[in-house]
Amino acid sequence: MKYFTLVVSLAALIVVVVWAYNVNYQTRQAYQRLADLRAEIAAEGEALQVLRVEWAWLNSPARLQALVDAYEDELRLTHLRADHFSYPGSVPFPPRPPLVLDPEELWPIAPELAAAPELPLLPFPVPRPRSTGSAQWGDQ
Repeated sequence: MKYFTLVVSLAALIVVVVWAYNVNYQTRQAYQRLADLRAEIAAEGEALQVLRVEWAWLNSPARLQALVDAYEDELRLTHLRADHFSYPGSVPFPPRPPLVLDPEELWPIAPELAAAPELPLLPFPVPRPRSTGSAQWGDQ
């Protein structure tokens, strides 16, 4: 019995050692992956900062004005003034064409509905929605 207990204890010890080794190995892999991800995030952050600096340089007013002056003849750009801007309501858009719908195309049972007798009105009043009191675009 002592020999059996010794063998079972030794087998349990080997299983626990193998399990601990696997956990240790997986933990080291996770730490290495974490370090790689942190390095990748730092590199992407640095690249993003470089792109922001480059974008700021490309859009600097002095550089853009120099480009406009250099290519003024080819581009034929005009200088913007405050009176160049307007509201969409002041633009004369063409009128919309009238909307003509064929009920037979929209719904296959439309002829049957048209032939049906007219429905009676509701016997009770339908409440209207209350206004919220806030100004809307069309309320001005």
